[in-house]
Amino acid sequence: MAEHDVENDETGCELPPNCLCVTCSSITIQALASTQGFKHLTVGSTLQRSAERCSLCRHLAHFTKQAAGVDNGKDSADGCTVRLKLKRYGFDAADPSFGAVIEVLFEDYKPVLFEHDFFAVNTTTKIDPAIAFGVLPINHVTKTSSKKAFSTARSWVNDCLKYHPQCSQQFLKSNGSAQPKRLIELHPSSGPSSDNPKIRLIELSGATHCPKYIALSYCWGYGSGKSYTTTKDNVRLHRDQIPYAKLPATLKDAVCICKKLGMKYLWIDALCIIQDCSSDVVDEVAKMAMVYHKAWLTVSVDISKASTDGCFNDKRERRLSTLDNGVGFKVEIPTALDDGSKSNLQLFAPVATFPRPDNIQSTPLTARAWTFQEQALSRRILHYTSSGLVWECRKGFMSQDNILHWDRSSSTLPWLPIKLSASSEMEILHLWYHEILTTSYCLRMLTFPSDRLPAISAVAALFQQHLQSPYLAGIWLKNIEIGLSWQCFGFRKGKDPKNARPSWSWVSQLGMVVWPISRYYLHHEFITMIEIISFDTSLTDRALPLGSVTNGTLVVLGSLSLLRVRKIPAEDERYITYELFDEGQGRKLGKAIPDFDMEDEMEVSCLALFCRLSKSSPWGFSVWFLLLSPVAGEPEAYTRSGVAEIDQVDNWKSLGSQKTSRITLL
Repeated sequence: MAEHDVENDETGCELPPNCLCVTCSSITIQALASTQGFKHLTVGSTLQRSAERCSLCRHLAHFTKQAAGVDNGKDSADGCTVRLKLKRYGFDAADPSFGAVIEVLFEDYKPVLFEHDFFAVNTTTKIDPAIAFGVLPINHVTKTSSKKAFSTARSWVNDCLKYHPQCSQQFLKSNGSAQPKRLIELHPSSGPSSDNPKIRLIELSGATHCPKYIALSYCWGYGSGKSYTTTKDNVRLHRDQIPYAKLPATLKDAVCICKKLGMKYLWIDALCIIQDCSSDVVDEVAKMAMVYHKAWLTVSVDISKASTDGCFNDKRERRLSTLDNGVGFKVEIPTALDDGSKSNLQLFAPVATFPRPDNIQSTPLTARAWTFQEQALSRRILHYTSSGLVWECRKGFMSQDNILHWDRSSSTLPWLPIKLSASSEMEILHLWYHEILTTSYCLRMLTFPSDRLPAISAVAALFQQHLQSPYLAGIWLKNIEIGLSWQCFGFRKGKDPKNARPSWSWVSQLGMVVWPISRYYLHHEFITMIEIISFDTSLTDRALPLGSVTNGTLVVLGSLSLLRVRKIPAEDERYITYELFDEGQGRKLGKAIPDFDMEDEMEVSCLALFCRLSKSSPWGFSVWFLLLSPVAGEPEAYTRSGVAEIDQVDNWKSLGSQKTSRITLL
């Protein structure tokens, strides 16, 4: 097929009856899918002139302005040729599940691809020949309890099983007993149309082969007062039959989903764990990683705040996703293929593109801390949302309407095990401290603050396989100097009175914390300035080695400096800052971030943690410190009170050499 070239053709600015310019009307699916893509207009006067009347050219012109000056050595993209190219979203060209986007590329211009320039591509019918090239048809969003919705869910599962071998891999090492102790069994007589299915609790021994099962991820909703659980009193009854009529709506709907998807077994924590038996709770929480990791499918109830709300969107106000809802622009391009068959492409760009589909962002479920590890360790997830079904697996996302509202280059949560396998140790530490704790986990809520470590323990087990490092109250012994450098972010809520020890762990804080280990620093050199002599943590329960602690001690060799932290007032308390000050020299040394709000000024002992160096950047220098307060009556013992940073070499040198001290951090 000849390449379409109109870059110097003034007639390219003329508009045919469909209100697109001649160039845009010439776009075909075959040209977009070719090796070179579709050659569009040249950036500059030609594109700008066409943009005055053509909506697609206007969109391209807007993004060429955004791309200019981004690490390319040019002030403008003028003179560069725009190419539109279809990018198949998926690893296997035969996989029908995941569609395609159109990338915008600029010839003779760096970066070659401005990554946020893409269009979602759909067609209006399921018989359009563009589907053979990876273009998906637009679907009308039905009720998530409808036959059509279940048919869609089954097709997603089947395609994942057929085309995604990475989604069937197990990455967590375990012995044979690391499986659920109990499952809910659906009796064969409980057909898909049964209104009162017979279900019971079955026990699995360590030697019993674990059958395929669906795991449920949902909000309990303690405030509802209507939760139904397995207890010591009714566990025998449940082994014979669980009273279906007594179950809250979400659990009933989960049984229905299990039946409709043709599965016989289901795992729900409220029913499969004896909730008033502490030993059973400890044993099963310790297996939580494997429960979700081995599940055939995880059903995620994003729509509900409590177990009484149900999974489906039937009785709720439904927001139907359409091309007119949440898109910056759209164009329709009727075209014909070389064989004469007709195609009708829909090109559109969302107003906002999220790292995850917007209807599973900021939901009651994503606000809960426990559900993070449930979804990060699952292999495939079926989300029930207020606006339709969403599929998530290690390969990517799919929505019931097939309309793109998320960045298809972003990783899903189930992708984490594969991401870890391909990462260096420093990248793994960045993943743990920044991507896991800072940007997700620490933002989530817990009913019981003491669950901070148990609720992330399953993910910690996965990380420990790769780091091969002791785990100390949420911090890795490997490069512990970085782990200790956490700082309070935003409004300081202060120490958690019930979990104030160890003070050096982020778990001691009630608010959000961040670490100075940005991805931009991963290639910098980190020079440790401390030596760990010994460490010890007192576990709440020895059966949970990555769980809660009651205390912790670090014995450290390092350099201590006696300095002052001074408060810098501001009219708006949000802008109050603190500086590290050397009173003897009368000079500011750097910034300080105390763990608590302080009055005016205080004297602190500063323990140098590490130095960060970059050979390529003059700004690539900083030394981080722990701010310490002495413990009364305990010589050489300290508790943490904050962190500080010196980012000027002269200020660091002004401290001079310090005597190495042996101190105990409590």
